Amino acid sequence: MLRWVRGTGRPPGPAWTADGGGRPRRRARGSGIEPGTAGKRAELRGCLASLWVKAQAYAARGIALAPALGAVADQADRLLASRPTPLEEAARLVADYETRLAGMIKGMR
Repeated sequence: MLRWVRGTGRPPGPAWTADGGGRPRRRARGSGIEPGTAGKRAELRGCLASLWVKAQAYAARGIALAPALGAVADQADRLLASRPTPLEEAARLVADYETRLAGMIKGMR
């Protein structure tokens, strides 16, 4: 249930949505994006970027990385750049990339 916007004398317009407590909350900018979607996408992109930097650091030390690892990263990056973003699939790919990278590093030690 949406509450009236204080001081305007009218209910929230289409740029507003109700959170779990019934309080109005501004939508993220864009075409109908819910507030958490953009943040989740940014979080996944940041995680993928940090894992890529980690992989590059190990590669610079002479550890050979499997080509399949790069393919998973590329696929996750393409999904995160697409709109609308399938967040569940992108999160699965980022987690898969992290698991594969950790497995390769553990196998080399």
